[in-house]
Amino acid sequence: KPNRFAMAGTGRYEIEPGGVMVFYPTLDEMRDFARYISFMEKCGAHEIGIAKVVPPPEYCPRRNYDNLDVTIDHPIMQVVAGANGYFSLVNVEQKKMSLAQFKALANSEAHRAPPKFEDNPDELERKFWKTLTYNSAIYGADVPGSIYDEHVKIWNPNRLNTILDTIEKDSGAQILGVNTAYLYFGMWKACFCWHTEDMDLYSINYIHFGKPKTWYSIPPAQADRMETSMRSVFHEQTRECDEFLRHKMALASPTALAKDSITVHKTVHRAGEFMITFPRGYHAGFNHGFNCAESTNFASERWIDFGKRANPCLCRPDTVRICMDTLVRRFQPDQWPEYYAEVVRPREREGAAHSKDEPAAVPEAVKQRKQPRKRDNSQNETQVLELTALMKANMFRIECEFNRTQAAGKDGAVVCCVCGEQTHPAHVPDKHWLLPNGYSTVDGAGTTALGGAVGQSPLPLPGAAVLGQIITCARCCMSVHRGCYGKALIDIQPGWQCDRCAKDLACVDCALCPNVGGAFRETDSGGWAHVACALFVPETSFTSPLLDSKITGLGSIPRGRWALKCTYCRSINKDPAKMRGAPLQCIKGRCTVSFHATCARKAGYCLRIARCGDGPALCEAYCLQHQP
Repeated sequence: KPNRFAMAGTGRYEIEPGGVMVFYPTLDEMRDFARYISFMEKCGAHEIGIAKVVPPPEYCPRRNYDNLDVTIDHPIMQVVAGANGYFSLVNVEQKKMSLAQFKALANSEAHRAPPKFEDNPDELERKFWKTLTYNSAIYGADVPGSIYDEHVKIWNPNRLNTILDTIEKDSGAQILGVNTAYLYFGMWKACFCWHTEDMDLYSINYIHFGKPKTWYSIPPAQADRMETSMRSVFHEQTRECDEFLRHKMALASPTALAKDSITVHKTVHRAGEFMITFPRGYHAGFNHGFNCAESTNFASERWIDFGKRANPCLCRPDTVRICMDTLVRRFQPDQWPEYYAEVVRPREREGAAHSKDEPAAVPEAVKQRKQPRKRDNSQNETQVLELTALMKANMFRIECEFNRTQAAGKDGAVVCCVCGEQTHPAHVPDKHWLLPNGYSTVDGAGTTALGGAVGQSPLPLPGAAVLGQIITCARCCMSVHRGCYGKALIDIQPGWQCDRCAKDLACVDCALCPNVGGAFRETDSGGWAHVACALFVPETSFTSPLLDSKITGLGSIPRGRWALKCTYCRSINKDPAKMRGAPLQCIKGRCTVSFHATCARKAGYCLRIARCGDGPALCEAYCLQHQP
């Protein structure tokens, strides 16, 4: 039960035990959306991060929900992995389905909540965190459109008339899901991971019908602490993108976050109720069963300062970025001269204006400044060449840093970029290394012949103490076991460089995947590929039995393998040009999940490289759902 009930003028609100404020406006109070949001903030709702709004009984956004004609073009299967309260999520796109098909699936025995807990939110919450990694849910998320009746103007996500609509009015630009509405069709355990809205905007979410959602929120004042905590756990994601939480692929339980002194508020959002999220308010949650919600973003004048400070994700082409020029000029005219001088003018000098808005009016305070000269064509060509060289140098520095962070294991151990195992410099594990069929390591107990006819003089092979040594390229900082890189019989001198760096190649592309960094080998067709990719793709191999020569077999890879789409690449990048390569597939039964070997390491999939006796290397790959 609410622990406080308050009256503020004509506005009524209460605070739930979970700490979330619940507001009960009248229909007249709801007519001015911006004014009511301002009233909620005067009551302190924004300090919690989210707030619930319960409209009066006469509020009716749609008269009839029967026979809705909606197609879910891109439903996603949420594959979750993790433990101890921290989880990572990968979205696997499914075939499109009608709303009726999705409802039938959501209400099936395999995907509905336990019947005895359906009306008990606390028990469902406990069940959710215990079974999160089992039986992946399907989420009908990000479906463009609205099911509000056209005549409804009050709190209609498509007609909120906030300052965010200025963008559309001035430039004609529509940003799907930001200044237009999205529909969300949920089922039991379909979740939304911790995130703030694009550009740290507000958002509004209304459940039209169906089961409730459980929402969690973190006060905006603790947003920085939240980010620090998540980065300390999700190391790989942080290395790839400092704003990885905007990918909506990381989840942490309230219990886990509490250990880092992070306050988590909670509420249950039911049909016929609104949820409002505030700038910089991290939120997450899950669905109790089949439901339909509608959502969009909006803004107020208070948000403009948040928008100017927002750090968008830079690793995805579909990241939402909003040029703040128009909003600052119109709603903060006193700050415009300073903003123009510090933000707009430097951007114009670089020729990288991010807005299609009309040219900004130059304030009087900066009109007298000298304009930069135009360069002639020869200068531009020289600049392009210099910029290209600089970009390559920067990419190589980024790759070197990536290799260094990949090699950093626990307690001073070094991680091999091929097999993924950690090796401490003071201890080399006794294991079977990647040697060709018919050969095995010998540790002072005998010798192994290196091929040839019977009676050929045997040549002793190094034992585990040598094969297990970690060697690091002096140039690109790639670290690998000698046995995993085929350097068993080569004397490694100080300043050793890998094959790619020895040929003075700063940047090369793998023929089998889109990723950079790691151990490369030259292919017999003149290109380059990762050693790990060559080991796991069934059709590829090495021309030398000791893995110390070129990769062969790329021409024998069937067309069907090249056409496979990597699950991990699709989850972080929608650009088809960046999803190239020859993915492998999970070996479990008839599982069709496909992924690059290097992507599998990033996503935490199980990759096994082993040897059975003196047979060929056994390379096994499992998706998250079928990890042994």
